[in-house]
Amino acid sequence: NGILDAPTLSAFTSIRDRLQHNPKERVMGLYQIRQHVHDKHYQCFADFVCDLKKLQQFCFELNKPEFQTGLKILPTQFGVKLEPWKERLIAIDASAEQHFELNKTPPYY
Repeated sequence: NGILDAPTLSAFTSIRDRLQHNPKERVMGLYQIRQHVHDKHYQCFADFVCDLKKLQQFCFELNKPEFQTGLKILPTQFGVKLEPWKERLIAIDASAEQHFELNKTPPYY
C-alpha cells in the first residue's frame, strides 16, 4: 500500500478547496504530487521533497484539526516508503541523502 492509501493522510490527498483563500499559493495535495512523479516533472529528488514540505507547512498554517494526525504521520510514512529506494536514489542523485526525512515538528518548510 502507498501513502495515498493511508486513512490518516486522507486530508492531504487533495487540497484544492483549501486554496480558495489564496489561489496563487503553489501547494499540491498528495494526488497532485503523485501525478507530478508519474509525469516525470521532478528533475531531482529535492524538488519532490520540497513539495511535500510545502504541503506540510500549508496544512499546519491552516490550523485545522483534520490535519493534526496527518502532520504527525506523514514523516513516518514517508520514511517507511522511502527506505527500499534510498540506495538507488543516492546512485541517481548524490545529494538525495540530504532529503530523506521530513520534519516532524514545525517549521516544516
